[in-house]
Amino acid sequence: MTRQYDNYADLITFSRSSSGTALRPVSYGSELVENGTFDSNLDSWNLIGGTASQVDGEAVITYDGGNGGLAQYVSVTVGKVYRVTGEITSATSPSPRFKIGSTNLGNDYAQYTATGRIDTVVVATTSTISVFGQALTSGSIIIDNISVKEVIFDQPNTPLTLFNHPAGIPRIEYDADGNRLGLLIEESRTNLATYSEDFEQWVDVNTDLTENAIEAPDGTTTATKLIADTATGQHRRDYLSTYSAGTYTFSIFAKVGGYNYLELRLGGDGVYVDIRDGSLGGASAGITTSYEDVGNGWKRIAITHSAGANDTARINVVETSEQRNFTGDGTSGIYIWGAQLEAGAFPTSYIPTNGATATRSADFASIPVADFGYNQTNVVGTFLVEWDTLDNGVCKAFSATDNSGGGGNRAFAISYSGTLARVDVYSNHTGGALYGLGDISSGSNKVAGAMKENDSAAVLNGGTVKTDTTTLTPITATHLHLGRYNVEYLNGHIKKLMYIPRRVTNAQLQSLTE
Repeated sequence: MTRQYDNYADLITFSRSSSGTALRPVSYGSELVENGTFDSNLDSWNLIGGTASQVDGEAVITYDGGNGGLAQYVSVTVGKVYRVTGEITSATSPSPRFKIGSTNLGNDYAQYTATGRIDTVVVATTSTISVFGQALTSGSIIIDNISVKEVIFDQPNTPLTLFNHPAGIPRIEYDADGNRLGLLIEESRTNLATYSEDFEQWVDVNTDLTENAIEAPDGTTTATKLIADTATGQHRRDYLSTYSAGTYTFSIFAKVGGYNYLELRLGGDGVYVDIRDGSLGGASAGITTSYEDVGNGWKRIAITHSAGANDTARINVVETSEQRNFTGDGTSGIYIWGAQLEAGAFPTSYIPTNGATATRSADFASIPVADFGYNQTNVVGTFLVEWDTLDNGVCKAFSATDNSGGGGNRAFAISYSGTLARVDVYSNHTGGALYGLGDISSGSNKVAGAMKENDSAAVLNGGTVKTDTTTLTPITATHLHLGRYNVEYLNGHIKKLMYIPRRVTNAQLQSLTE
C-alpha cells in the first residue's frame, strides 16, 4: 500500500502544550471581518443587547440595562491558524470585554478586559470564530480595527517574523538570511523576567524610555528606546527577581539607537557587546556569550553565568566599547525588546511575559513506523539526520524506540555529549559500541548510521566510518522521535531526516554526510 503525504505535518505527530516563538516567514490571508474599521456604519455586525453606534470611525457599545455588545461570526477552516487583532480604544464601563471564541459569543480563545491592543493567534477548532465587544454592568466600550486573517507560513519573499506559534503548531525556523534551519525542538523553560517587554516596570538608573518606538522582531510596534539621560554615571535598567543560586542565561533583543554598545550583567558580572557585530569587551570570568542576528538590525544577545540567589539582571547603555559611566545627551540610546532570564546553560526561544513568569512547554515530535515502509525484518535500516544545537549537554538528536521509555528501549539513537557526536544501537537494554564519532561543528551536522546485527556503522560529517561487528539484533521500534529520547532534548533544529530500509555500504554512508 502506498501512503501519500502533502507535507511534513501529515506524517509527523507533534505536540506542545504552550505557545512557542520562532523566526519564520509569515504572511496573512485576506481580511475575513467585514467592516472591522467602522468607517461609516455598523453594517455586518450583530447587536447583542444594549445599544451601539458608529462615531468618528469607531464602534461605541453602550450598556442600557442589558449587556451591550456587538458580534460578528467569521467563517474559517478547522485546523488552520488565524490572527485576531484590533483595539479597545477607550471604555467607561468598569467591565469592558472583547471576547474571541470558537462558539457564538464565546471566549475560549482569548478575552481582553482593559483598553489597549487586541492581538492573539488561534488554531480554529470549529468553522466559526466569534469576535464580540461588550460593555458589562454600566458605561460603554469603544472598539476599532477588528481583523481576522489566516496566518500563512513559509511563503517565498515573505518578511521574517519572530512569530509566537499557538500550542500544538510545529515551529519551522529560519535564520536572518532566510535559510531554513529546520524543525525547532526544545525542552521546557521558564522566563523569570515577569515584564519581558514593559521596561517601565524595571528599576531605572539615569534613563528615559520611549515606548512603542519602532517595530520589534515580532512585527508589532512595541520596541522600547532606552535613552541615556543627561546625568553623569551609569544609564541602565535593572530587573530584580527571586530565584535560587545556579546557572542562568539572560538575554535581550537589541538594536542600535544612537549608541552602538550595551552591557549585560547578571549579579556583579557582565560583558560589553557591540550590537553591530557581536564583538566583546570586558567580559567577566566564567561568562559565555551568544549573539544571533534576527533581521532588520535586531540582534539577540545572551550571557550565561553561575549566578547567586536573587542576583540582579541589568541592561546598561554603553557609550564606547567599555565605557558605562558617561554623560548622556538625553536623546541617544539603544532599542530593546524581549528580555528573558532562564535557568540553564544556553538561551532558548523567547517566552513573552506580562506581569508573571511564563513557561514554554517541551516540543514532542515523532513518526509512527507503521506510517511508512520501516523494515522490521531483522530490524535493518539506515538513517541520516542533519541537525544543529546550542546545548552542550548529553542530548539526543534522534532515536528509534519501542516508545516504552527507560534507559535502553531504543533501536538506534544519534546523540552528543559536550561536542562529541555518538551513535548507539540497542537490543534488550544492551548498547552497541558506535560511540565517539568526532566533534560536532558549531553549525549543522550530518550523521548517517546503519543498523544490522553484527554489522553496524556510523559516520559524522563525511569523516571516518566507524563500524561494529558485535551488535545484537536491535529491538523492534514503533516510533521515530525527532530531537528527543525520553527526557533528553536536542534544543536545536532538525533540518533533514532520511530513512533507507536496508543497510547501505560504508562508502554510501560517508557520501550521505559530505
